[in-house]
Amino acid sequence: MSIEQKLAEVVGSANALTKQVSGKISEIDREVDAIKQHAQTTINNAATKLGYIAINRNDKLVSYRTYTPPKGHGQVNKLPMWWGIQQRVLDHCHFELIRVFSGDTPEDRDPEAQELLDYMNIGSETLHFSGSFHILKITVLDKAVMEGDGADIYIADQHLKANPATSFLRYVKVNAKGRASWLDGDTNGKWLHKRFVNSSSRNGRYTHVDINFYDVEVGDEFFLALPSVVPGVWPEGKKHGALYNRYDRINDRITNIEGRLGDIEA
Repeated sequence: MSIEQKLAEVVGSANALTKQVSGKISEIDREVDAIKQHAQTTINNAATKLGYIAINRNDKLVSYRTYTPPKGHGQVNKLPMWWGIQQRVLDHCHFELIRVFSGDTPEDRDPEAQELLDYMNIGSETLHFSGSFHILKITVLDKAVMEGDGADIYIADQHLKANPATSFLRYVKVNAKGRASWLDGDTNGKWLHKRFVNSSSRNGRYTHVDINFYDVEVGDEFFLALPSVVPGVWPEGKKHGALYNRYDRINDRITNIEGRLGDIEA
């Protein structure tokens, strides 16, 4: 056998071995990917089965009071109970509540309610569903709303602990040239689901859900639904509905009282 033939035989053997090794590596990669996928699926399945509750009062915005600012533009505002709202905000914004209630005739629901129900995977044509709520709509009436110190608005029980972790969930829609903290800027006419996880290894860290307006113009609109403070890490990519809340019975009682006596005037 000539040297050339021996070299060709060696090269052929090396190529065969390389192909065999490459095949084994590909097989191992596939097995590793399968293990990773199985682990991720297991984690996702476990996360979806965990019990989550909202711990902030009036997360469904069903309890409210009516208020007409004495120095404002004359609109009657519907303000969520237990929220903190600066007087300048009351004077220069209009607060409305849009019903998203189980049992309401689907075609008679506000277009915003229908759109949100579709986005939440409940369905705008669904007559009955678990957890009625309101959408809060804030319309800017005067740019003077930005003049002043302190938080413009803060939700009830806005304190988010970082250890253990706390999630803040909400649905938002913004038709605006400006923006607001926790709601952000224009959403191109669409509802969005937003998730914030406050987490730290250090005890005592916290964040507040304070809503402040920036660079807003007259007519800017901000929509907010189901602002929910949830202990733990809410699964990324999962939309929330009306969660269990220990304050629900209190809200129901207040709503019942208002139904009998009329809305509470400030």
